[in-house]
Amino acid sequence: MCDTPPLFYTEQGDLLDAPLEWSPCLLVLATALDDTTVVTLQGKRLELQKRRIQGTWRLVASLPRLGVGGYHLGLNGQIYVFTVQSSKLNPNEIEQLLIDLHYHLPASIALSLQRANVLVGGKVIEATQLTITSEINRLRNAIKGTSAYRGLCDLLPALQHAPHQHICTENQWQTAQSARRPHPAQLIYALQAHNLDAQQSIKRVLDQRSELTVDVYENQLVKTYLHQVRQALCRLRGIARCRVEVDALWQALLYAEHQAPFLQSVRLLTHLPQRETTVFQHVPLYQAVMLNYKLFQENISINLYNKSLELPLENLPVLYQLWGTLQILQALLTVGESEGYQVIKQALCVPDKLGWLVNILPNGKPALVLQHPIHHTTVSFIPERTYQQLGAGFQQRPDIAIEIENSVGELQVYLFDPKYKLDSHQDKPQKVDIDKMHAYRDAIRQRGKHVVRYAAILYPATTQQFTAEIAAFMAIPSQAEALQTQVQTCLRQALKIPLIADNNHNV
Repeated sequence: MCDTPPLFYTEQGDLLDAPLEWSPCLLVLATALDDTTVVTLQGKRLELQKRRIQGTWRLVASLPRLGVGGYHLGLNGQIYVFTVQSSKLNPNEIEQLLIDLHYHLPASIALSLQRANVLVGGKVIEATQLTITSEINRLRNAIKGTSAYRGLCDLLPALQHAPHQHICTENQWQTAQSARRPHPAQLIYALQAHNLDAQQSIKRVLDQRSELTVDVYENQLVKTYLHQVRQALCRLRGIARCRVEVDALWQALLYAEHQAPFLQSVRLLTHLPQRETTVFQHVPLYQAVMLNYKLFQENISINLYNKSLELPLENLPVLYQLWGTLQILQALLTVGESEGYQVIKQALCVPDKLGWLVNILPNGKPALVLQHPIHHTTVSFIPERTYQQLGAGFQQRPDIAIEIENSVGELQVYLFDPKYKLDSHQDKPQKVDIDKMHAYRDAIRQRGKHVVRYAAILYPATTQQFTAEIAAFMAIPSQAEALQTQVQTCLRQALKIPLIADNNHNV
């Protein structure tokens, strides 16, 4: 750390604890520093200049506009760490957003799909949702153990002293002189022309070599289970109120893993564990592992896949869009189920190694398709759908498109764009975002007809209605129920009544 930490000021000269999100900021250095001072931000050198600050000449650097996240400031080789906080969502809202993404929304979506009988190839999901407290208890028991069973902190070092092994035999090319047990059936490969020398003698042969290996099914399950526990801890590390205990569990698990280096030679399972071998039934250490594993699996793991979750603060705008997308998806599933629609296709939820994986692919293809069994209206949920008019040189690409098509091919489109804004501190949507909703409404057509019936942004401020078809919905994690009510009301009428051609929108 720097002996004299730098100071942050607004361009107007007001002292700051840290730079504000996406706002101009001055970095002011101590008076003792001179022109040889080198300052870097995230490894990139900053340009310094002398400026008078509160009557004193100081070395100053203009920081670029910074998004939410942690930053490393280098000052003559020393490191100073600071964090830019969100100006749109307070820490409690960010924590709720992460809880929704890790637990509530994936589980809710998976349960909706299970009720629609479209989940195939995995375990049945119970209609319960983990709380933060129950998840910490589950992880503590898995790592530390209880009075009834041993934890991974105890089991992993013990396994290092007696890991299950078996003999692995493989064929390796060896020189004829060093071969031990050439397999007779493999000699035909040794007689190929390229493997004969000038005297027509064999250069190399396939020789059978046997060695003990710990890369067996039982140890692969242990490593996969360890990986699952580590992932569950990672999901909790971004939640402030449990960070101290989670960090302690993380360190305990890391120490236990370092005491079991044999696992470095073991691969992860490539499929769901489906069998309990004799080793798990009769070897005491592996019996204890299986008991721990089974108790942990009593709550089915439903995970959301997105790399941005690894660095939640740095990727807050991306995660806000993902959160908004899942909220719209859940609203559609809820309305569709209540109106009698059936899921005929889904690309959202697939079996994972130890549970279910929820994934939203922004590929412009339907992630979910519903159909009504009576009037045959089809509803498609499409992330990042690209619309382009024939002959037009520009494209329209809303974040979320819900296309509703009746049995005769008439189309209605409902569009939603989650917007975590970086360049505005006002509690209202930006004009450019609302203008984009108007552009969607006017440009997206089918056979010359306007088909967009509703276009709304989701943003972290109050709801505003601009026209009958254009709106900005309040989307704040702690008030997700209000968002669900708004979106469901918007979709319900469209899904309730088969489409009727709207001649008023003809061009």
